[in-house]
Amino acid sequence: MKGAFAEPMNESELEMFNTVAERKPPAQPVKELVCAVGRGGGKDSIASFLATYLAASFDPRGKLRPGEKAYVLCLAVDKSQATIAFCYIKGYFEKLPALAALVTNVGPSSISLRNGVTIEVIVNSY
Repeated sequence: MKGAFAEPMNESELEMFNTVAERKPPAQPVKELVCAVGRGGGKDSIASFLATYLAASFDPRGKLRPGEKAYVLCLAVDKSQATIAFCYIKGYFEKLPALAALVTNVGPSSISLRNGVTIEVIVNSY
């Protein structure tokens, strides 16, 4: 994740990045991130972290018109997975005081933030 967001890395993190990617980390955050993760690889927890991070760090200045909302959509394969992902996301906002201060509303599958972002976890369906 540090590589994807161009965050500073220590020596061991840089070494791991080089081992996996066989190149230096990007200098700027990537525009698209594709993760090939197998069963039991922590996809729900990482997707929940990413949704939380992207929503909480969004700066609406110059990006949203007055009254406009931004959405971070987390798609789940079924209702059970959606519940797991939403519980992870909700947990971040309940347990971390800095994130709790951002919350304006918690719905059954969404969390609205002061910066105009709503995180919504839904089931992928036709």
